[in-house]
Amino acid sequence: MMSRRPLVLACMVMAATGCVSDDDAGDADDPCIERPVIAGGSVELGLDDQFTPVVDGQEVELVLGAQGFWMFVINARVHDMGPGLDTKAVLVDAVDSSGAIATALAKACRQRPFQDAGDGSLELTTGFLTPLHPSRTPTLDGAAFTIRLEIRDAEGHRATDQRTLIARKPR
Repeated sequence: MMSRRPLVLACMVMAATGCVSDDDAGDADDPCIERPVIAGGSVELGLDDQFTPVVDGQEVELVLGAQGFWMFVINARVHDMGPGLDTKAVLVDAVDSSGAIATALAKACRQRPFQDAGDGSLELTTGFLTPLHPSRTPTLDGAAFTIRLEIRDAEGHRATDQRTLIARKPR
């Protein structure tokens, strides 16, 4: 008999992160709908619930989630994308030094609200939980991960950013 634990854990992570599947996209204001890309806009990858910038090679403390997954708490700051404080699409994944996907969730489009950052940019209202696959747990401390981020708006603007970060378990 096959264990249901991996399925239950995946469902718990999906519920905790507020995942929206690509099949849930439907209306014209949905930033997850594929459309022609419009030039313009930029994004900066950061961390935590309150945006904190990061640089390549920076050591980052992982967070242990309630479901037992070690995770990064990703944030984003966008410039010159879609008017207003609307919802934008967020696509995040992490790869290890071999190029293998290390995230526990499939890369999918998730809609997230943004807020005024006070400097003409918008940032995520809360951090985006990016859990790492449980098979990575024994080798996490000191491991390099490249976090890749894409933000889309309903008009078709797309912006990407990535950083290679060194994972650290809390001491």
